Amino acid sequence: MLALYIIDTSYKFTDLQLNQQYFYRVKTRVQTSQSGWSNIQSSTQNTLFDAADNLLDANNFKDPNQKDSFLEKIQVVETMIEQGNYHPALKKLYNDILKKTDGCENEGAPDKNDWLITCEAQNQIYPLIMETIDYLMSQMGPYDLISFSSFAEYWMNTDCATSNDCGGTDLDFSGSVDATDLKIFCNYWLIGND
Repeated sequence: MLALYIIDTSYKFTDLQLNQQYFYRVKTRVQTSQSGWSNIQSSTQNTLFDAADNLLDANNFKDPNQKDSFLEKIQVVETMIEQGNYHPALKKLYNDILKKTDGCENEGAPDKNDWLITCEAQNQIYPLIMETIDYLMSQMGPYDLISFSSFAEYWMNTDCATSNDCGGTDLDFSGSVDATDLKIFCNYWLIGND
């Protein structure tokens, strides 16, 4: 059981287990008075595959048959994650799955590469893909001075596709180690597995 007071109007739990049901309730406190407890709510932490399967209808895709292909791609990523193959899973998310769902995030409307044809559908799945990417990045750490020295070794290298993504420092899989990769690295600075 977790009991805490926060001053914000929202709280994000971390390290929740997949397929685990969690129960919660809240109450408010203003200076010296407080409300009663809310009704008990619950949520189950779904896998990316389950969320995509439940949230997306076949009609959200350019071709309704693409839903099955999209789910297969996600299943491949989840298998990689289960096997501890974080780098290939991250690469598939960036280079394949994300590019089929990011038009609304990047351009305000679906683009020609998107399989999902509405912003409503993209806005449901894109954040979940980004959460999965965030999880993988945290597992691939640590992002510390030792890994920064490796990062510096590959700085401005433009031939990462032929050199194992420049030792894993081409964090956006663009083929080069540049300012975008540095920004990603800095976002995870001193975060990572123990």
